[in-house]
Amino acid sequence: MIRTPPFKGWYKAWKNRATLKVGSFKAPLLTLPSILSALGIRKLALMKLDCEGCEWDIVRGALDTGLWGSVTSSFGELHALCAYPEMNITNCLPRGLTLTQAATVWTELCAGKGYTFEWGCEEPKFGLLGADVASVLQARLCGRPNAKTWQQVGWDALCKGG
Repeated sequence: MIRTPPFKGWYKAWKNRATLKVGSFKAPLLTLPSILSALGIRKLALMKLDCEGCEWDIVRGALDTGLWGSVTSSFGELHALCAYPEMNITNCLPRGLTLTQAATVWTELCAGKGYTFEWGCEEPKFGLLGADVASVLQARLCGRPNAKTWQQVGWDALCKGG
């Protein structure tokens, strides 16, 4: 059964989402642990994460509570919360997330077993999260002849030391 969106004109609103001001609304907030508990789910075979930056907090919370151990595999995107040329890594992470926590999340999603994250796992600026992340990124990126245009600033810093 196909369900239609809850309001008329939803497609136009979605299409123009970057510039459209829709006002405020109230919606219930359900956390992953509360959903799993309500449904009696103890193990997740596959989890997709692509929520424009909230991946950091979701995975950090799941790691902190032990829930992440019940996720067999995951895929999606890991977003930096800043513009591409920004190289101050703290401006690219959610508020309150330490560099150590961010490095743990990045390592879990980008170097962990069973997880395939395309966006963010080859973002050179994440090398600033620490030596362990930098060494993984250097092995992946620095042997390549050229960085993609959007990666150039971070690639130069990671691979050329400048």
